Amino acid sequence: MTGIISRLDQKKIRQHLRALCSIDKQVFGTDAWGPQNFEIPLPTKFELSRIAFHELDIAGYLVASEYSSKIAHIHRLVVASELRRIGIATELVKGFEEGCVAMKIGEVTLEVAKGNYQANCFYEKMGFRPMAHERLLNYLRAKSKIEFADRYLEESPRCKALVYSKSVR
Repeated sequence: MTGIISRLDQKKIRQHLRALCSIDKQVFGTDAWGPQNFEIPLPTKFELSRIAFHELDIAGYLVASEYSSKIAHIHRLVVASELRRIGIATELVKGFEEGCVAMKIGEVTLEVAKGNYQANCFYEKMGFRPMAHERLLNYLRAKSKIEFADRYLEESPRCKALVYSKSVR
């Protein structure tokens, strides 16, 4: 990959908001984030989130925050469609994980659509593993999503998303 990975802080969000929203819309269509999603203040969000530049253009970003004592969550990882498969997502995750280690965060979680085969393969290649049943239920309780458990349990016919975790010590 030829490019630069840096922190996605409030200043960069304000500076590049239109491009961030544009990339998100390109990738997620009607489920795209609006400006308010990028501006929401979350614990350690501006220390953990990353942005990627490729030949001076924004290539992608990773938005994350700490949601529990020493556990971070990746809310969004996006790479522009035309720049996929050249290592940008890998570098964004590595930069984020370095930030986690520096902040003494020991675990990372994320959710991904069950049917998003490319994303699931990518996260597993990066060392993320689907949460086991009991840990998953604890995660859902911590995120106030326990009433939607059947959407996350692989054995459920209504399963729509998988929850992954990874140790980052």
